Amino acid sequence: MLERLLAIVQQGGLQTTESLAHQLGVTPGLVEAMLVELERRGYVVQVGTCGRACTGCDLAATCGQAGVQRVWTVRRAHEKA
Repeated sequence: MLERLLAIVQQGGLQTTESLAHQLGVTPGLVEAMLVELERRGYVVQVGTCGRACTGCDLAATCGQAGVQRVWTVRRAHEKA
């Protein structure tokens, strides 16, 4: 399941925890736990936290609807874990 999640994240684009959970057929809480595990293993990195105060951000329309969400991206090969 971690490999499927990583493959989806690697495709890029905006994905909410809820949309990832729907694609994987799991709960948003499990997606969060899997993202934390992928970060621990060095595959993804958390790049910030979004919320209702993120005016001007490309993600504001999406994450503001669901409250505060963390934003993740794939770790590039040259980035240190």
